[in-house]
Amino acid sequence: ATMISPPFLISILLASSASSKFQPATSTESSILSSARDALSLNNTDEAFQYLLEGFSINANMPGLMSCFEDLFRLKIQLNNDPTDRMGLASLLTDLGKYEEAANQLREMMAKENQQQLDGFMKEKATSLLFRTQAAICAWDTFDQDSADLVGSVRQSLASNRLPSVHPYEALMWPGINLQDSSEIASIYAMRAMGTSFDKVDILPLQSLQERIEARQDDKRDRLKKIKLGYISPDFTGRHPLAFLMQDVFRLHDSSSFEVYIYSPYESDESPEVEKIKQAAHRWSVLPSSAQDMADTILADDLDILIDL
Repeated sequence: ATMISPPFLISILLASSASSKFQPATSTESSILSSARDALSLNNTDEAFQYLLEGFSINANMPGLMSCFEDLFRLKIQLNNDPTDRMGLASLLTDLGKYEEAANQLREMMAKENQQQLDGFMKEKATSLLFRTQAAICAWDTFDQDSADLVGSVRQSLASNRLPSVHPYEALMWPGINLQDSSEIASIYAMRAMGTSFDKVDILPLQSLQERIEARQDDKRDRLKKIKLGYISPDFTGRHPLAFLMQDVFRLHDSSSFEVYIYSPYESDESPEVEKIKQAAHRWSVLPSSAQDMADTILADDLDILIDL
């Protein structure tokens, strides 16, 4: 495939922003970019792409690399008008913060005259990315239609047992995606992480959840128990603002009504913030690395509520 995915580009930009020093191109890097540009000048896009992949493998922060990738996608669109390349360009522009231009590319891609070139998967990815670009710049002129398209594409993916382009965190962010849809999205992503086929996903209907809640409320024994409240996050570390902002929240829970369980994939870094959180918890648990073992650890605590921070 000749399309760079958003996560791939995000990793490039994060690595680039992490270094404050300018990195001049070495002779090898310079020759690779020069060769890529020469190939582009001859409309040899496949050769140019191979040079750029080689350059990325040598130095992901190579000056001029993203510019060459952008030129490559623009040339391929000019030559072939392939929706895959337009999606690649839109993904690149999104990761570079050029949201308005990315949105224009996506709308062009999904225009009526180009619909026949799109399969369901590509259309869903474009719909999701378009909503993301519009949200980034608060461009809500077409919100109603964009939201309806997003929800429709998500539900089509779920009905087909296909991994949605909207990931679980986004599903909680975007208006229009309801709790049932969000739960199914999270479950499908969880099944992928656990290496389980998507057709084994079994989502508990909201009605069943409500029945379980009412049953517990009717059980006098449960009403006398403290509420077991769990918090899970990979960011319980002094290097992340979450620990700083939340360090006093847990100790302020009413201990006569709540038991607080904290779940982290890492041992405490012994920062003051994290130590304060540990001391406030009824139990601090370091989760095992396996997704199934993580789930088993949490289920064993028989929580009433689990909050993903």
